[in-house]
Amino acid sequence: MDKMLSIKSSPRVILESLSFRCKEERLRLGWRLQDLADRSGVKLGTLKHFEKTGEISLERFLMILSSMGRTLEVQSLLLPPEIQRISELDQLKRKRGVRGGIR
Repeated sequence: MDKMLSIKSSPRVILESLSFRCKEERLRLGWRLQDLADRSGVKLGTLKHFEKTGEISLERFLMILSSMGRTLEVQSLLLPPEIQRISELDQLKRKRGVRGGIR
C-alpha cells in the first residue's frame, strides 16, 4: 500500500512508495516481473528485491523507468522553480550580481 508522502517523509518511506508505484505501473502495463526484467535489463532477483524493500541502485531504477517510458518525471526533478512574481525575478537578478569584481 502506498503511504502518504509529505515534505518530512523519511527516505525509507519514499523508497517504499516509489517501489509500490513502480509495481502498480508494471501491473497497469500488464507485465509480469519477468517481462519487466527482459525489457529493462535489470535482473529478476533485483526487481523482486526492489518491489519488496524499495532498495535499488539509481542506475537500475532509471533502467526500470526507461523501459516503462517514465523518465520525463525524473528529468524534471530539481529544475529551478518557475518564477511566479516579478519580485522573485528581481531577487534572482540581485543574487547573481558580481561582488567585489571589476564593474
